[in-house]
Amino acid sequence: MNPGPLSSRGFSMCYFRIYIKISLVVLILCYLVPETVVAQDTLWTKAYGGYYREYGYSLDFTSDGGYILAGFTESWDAEGADIYLVKTDADGDQTWDSYFGTENTDYARVIFQKDNGDYIIGGYTGQFYSEDCWIIIANETGDTLRTRSYGGSSLDKIFGGYRTNDGGYIFVGYTQSFGLGYFDIYLIRTDENGDSLWTRTYGGEGEDKAYSVEQTSDGGFIIAGYTNSFGSGEYFGYLLKLNSNGDTMWTVVHDDAAGANFFNSIRETADKGFIAAGSILAYYGDFYYEAYYVKFDSLGNKEWTGSYGAIGEYTVIESVRQTVDGGYIMVGQRGFLLDVHPVFILRVDNQGDYLWSRSYGSYSESNLYEVEITPEGDFLAIGHQYGQDMWLMKLQEPSYCCEVDMFPDDDPIVVQPGGSFGYTGSLINPTEFSLTFDVWVGVNYDNQFFETRLFEGNEPLEPGEFFTSHFRQNVPLYAPLGDYRYVAYGGNYPSKCDSVWFDFTVVGAPMADGNSEWSVDELFTNVDEDVSSGLPSTISIDNSPNPFNATTTITYQLPEAGSVNLAIYNLSGQKVATLEDGFRNAGKHSVSWDASNYSSGIYFYKLVVGDRVITKRMTLLK
Repeated sequence: MNPGPLSSRGFSMCYFRIYIKISLVVLILCYLVPETVVAQDTLWTKAYGGYYREYGYSLDFTSDGGYILAGFTESWDAEGADIYLVKTDADGDQTWDSYFGTENTDYARVIFQKDNGDYIIGGYTGQFYSEDCWIIIANETGDTLRTRSYGGSSLDKIFGGYRTNDGGYIFVGYTQSFGLGYFDIYLIRTDENGDSLWTRTYGGEGEDKAYSVEQTSDGGFIIAGYTNSFGSGEYFGYLLKLNSNGDTMWTVVHDDAAGANFFNSIRETADKGFIAAGSILAYYGDFYYEAYYVKFDSLGNKEWTGSYGAIGEYTVIESVRQTVDGGYIMVGQRGFLLDVHPVFILRVDNQGDYLWSRSYGSYSESNLYEVEITPEGDFLAIGHQYGQDMWLMKLQEPSYCCEVDMFPDDDPIVVQPGGSFGYTGSLINPTEFSLTFDVWVGVNYDNQFFETRLFEGNEPLEPGEFFTSHFRQNVPLYAPLGDYRYVAYGGNYPSKCDSVWFDFTVVGAPMADGNSEWSVDELFTNVDEDVSSGLPSTISIDNSPNPFNATTTITYQLPEAGSVNLAIYNLSGQKVATLEDGFRNAGKHSVSWDASNYSSGIYFYKLVVGDRVITKRMTLLK
């Protein structure tokens, strides 16, 4: 028999046998070449708890703009674990915490704020092989108001829940006290006070467990977990679609995958289908687990699958949510089958293709159990770090934007109707991703924008790649006299993510045989020098590679000799290095910056030539 699902959610370890053999060489290579880094898109991280262990399993948005967090603590109860609640403000700063429980072990796995400001918590209480589902009502300061237990003489646990449309709640987990098999899926439907409206069990003669439930747009429910009662006897992802009374409409045993698999999280998608996520057992000479996610249609038919991880790792998705653009954000745990358990955040598009990921944590146990999307589109994830503290982090979508810049040939720019002016345009990809990017230019006059040319990005720019070209903007004979603003936008047309501008003035009489339209001529590409004089036509500066590790070369051009100062600043505005300070001749100059002794992050390089100041951004990744 192959190994069953590897999960922190209660898998019967007596069924699990490790067959992984990882050589020391593979381990060393994986440590030396990390896939991702902690990036600047992390807005903040916060830790909560005492001396021993605190885990965070669930969060909810509160009416005051903050958050309520739930999990367990071992710091203040000598007998075992207690339920642990933390209330924070919008910045994740703790306003109060509360712990409570019985003389046994008590865990909170899901929490919601009620309409009256109280909290309802779902979890379990007990010890060894006798635990009950536990639903608690706590007031707005975390004091227990009432509790309800559901279960029998064996193991009964709540792992997921959802707020229903009528103000009640639906909780899901598994039971060993009721049903047909060794474990059955256990569903509890309650009113707003946690009192049972009905309960249901689902499964066969084997092991059937569920970790996630959601009310669907038709008023029914979707449940995700795993089964070995059905299918070929392995452990397979299991979906159940129910009507509003809990009656089964259809089920899916996901047994056509490459290996045993299970689902920890499910959500209905905008197209009325479903996204389910968990892990899959892979066979590439050895056994290991990959993060695994599957898109189903509204009837449970598979549309596509995706996976994430590397050979020799186990990688488990604990939570998935659909993003506003139709893609998905997922969180979980990844690491080697030894002792390192960093956590990850994975972002994919609406077809499951990789966009970006972030890894956090250390060589001690860490995990992320739930991710939510804020009204602003940022991401909140809760879990625990280093096997000790409850952990909350907030991050934003990383920039997918190239940087657009323009350097006019003259300053100020004064042109007659029918004339033209020149400028050098540049485009750089400062991100760690390959980007396809559009640029469009035009004029603002009398508070209206008139586009003069669109440059479509047909080929991607690689990380750190840049492009420069010289352009001439033609001004038509009919252009009204007055002040204009010339603007370049960058993005995925017509969506903008960057812009740059300069002003020009149209004066005087129309030129004889002048230009008849607003049009843009591209004169030459990837220009470094003026073709007639052999010298640059304007001051410019760029660095490559960008992002970099740990050395980058900054290249700047001077149309004439002068005093130059080139310095590096960190994100706080502190100067960290001076690379150039003195007289330099006209032409191209290059200087390298070795950032081996600096930490990863965003840095700025500022070039000062006379009264001209140019500042640009670069990213150090280690």
